[in-house]
Amino acid sequence: MPTFDITDASFEKEVLQSPRPVLVDFHMEAGCGPCREIAPKVAEIASDLEDELKVVKLDILANRETAKRFAVTGFPTLMIFWGGGLRSLIRGNRPMEQLQAWVGTHLNEYRHVKRKREEAPSH
Repeated sequence: MPTFDITDASFEKEVLQSPRPVLVDFHMEAGCGPCREIAPKVAEIASDLEDELKVVKLDILANRETAKRFAVTGFPTLMIFWGGGLRSLIRGNRPMEQLQAWVGTHLNEYRHVKRKREEAPSH
């Protein structure tokens, strides 16, 4: 699944309640050169990892509540959420290799935690 837009109203369901990790691209729809530059990279990550990672976009000008809640001050800001909480963030446009490594690190952490939970004896 490619990226799709979310809003303040859908953030809780689409991100915090998601059963899998979510990459959120907090961006400005208009007037943000770095946001336009990073968009194809985020779309490529979404395509490459569609079976493991949900990727969504949130326009911070139209969705100020969520941007304020997570103290988004730079554009673009990418955040990874899983297990109902924020796990990591980066700000600004980055080289593709750096984005892939960042996402990969957090997906590996998620896989490790998930595997440990599955292996834990049930009481």
